[in-house]
Amino acid sequence: MSIRGFRATLRVRGRQGGTRQSAGLNIESDRTMPRFVVLTHDHPFLHWDFMLEAGDTLRTWRLHDSPESQRGILADALPHHRLHYLSYEGPVSRGRGEVRRWDWGEYVSVTDEPSCVEVTLSGQRLRGRATLELEKQGESWTFTFSDDRPALPGSQSSRPR
Repeated sequence: MSIRGFRATLRVRGRQGGTRQSAGLNIESDRTMPRFVVLTHDHPFLHWDFMLEAGDTLRTWRLHDSPESQRGILADALPHHRLHYLSYEGPVSRGRGEVRRWDWGEYVSVTDEPSCVEVTLSGQRLRGRATLELEKQGESWTFTFSDDRPALPGSQSSRPR
């Protein structure tokens, strides 16, 4: 039995000035679900960067509170980021603090309109529906998250701890 013609590559991610994320066999596949990442970022203040893969960039919003909150969170649209941030942890260029991966996974787009983005997340922490709605003033957004996991018996939380 021959394995001629079979090609696999070993790729180490996250080494450009940051900590090593993972090393593993990377066989390109026909992945159909786009990816997302949530980074904690400590500059200019502690916030969470919510990033959705969109082609060859990441659509990005700064969340002013933890995304697992069941209430609306103030969010600011940021310029698109490089796909590099899907697996990156470490310092940000030009002295803009550090980022750490808080959650990551895949998502399905439900609504993608200029004033409303709604996705279903399947991440390590976040599993459910995330919605970003542009406020009437047109400058800030509101992020809401609805967890789709069942509540524990006798608990008022919809999220297992």
